[in-house]
Amino acid sequence: MVFALRSTAPGPRGHGPARDAWTAFWQDGNQSRCVAGSPGIWQSLARHWDAFSASLSPGIRILDIACGAGAVARLLLAARDDIHVTGIDFARI
Repeated sequence: MVFALRSTAPGPRGHGPARDAWTAFWQDGNQSRCVAGSPGIWQSLARHWDAFSASLSPGIRILDIACGAGAVARLLLAARDDIHVTGIDFARI
């Protein structure tokens, strides 16, 4: 398996505008779910993550990379209170 890594260290122009844009996007309450306004899709996703959480070992630790506002983490934690989720995102929220 080959992995390609891209540095997130600031370049000559930095990440200020891009980071600020993602932060503003995820701070907007209407963006808290990628399917906001589509309850049927949201319910289907919620059922999926509920079923997925049932397959996990007790006390498992999960790393959610590019977690956005943490919608998946919230669904997993709602289904199981014994798991630990850490989310990492470019946005500062």
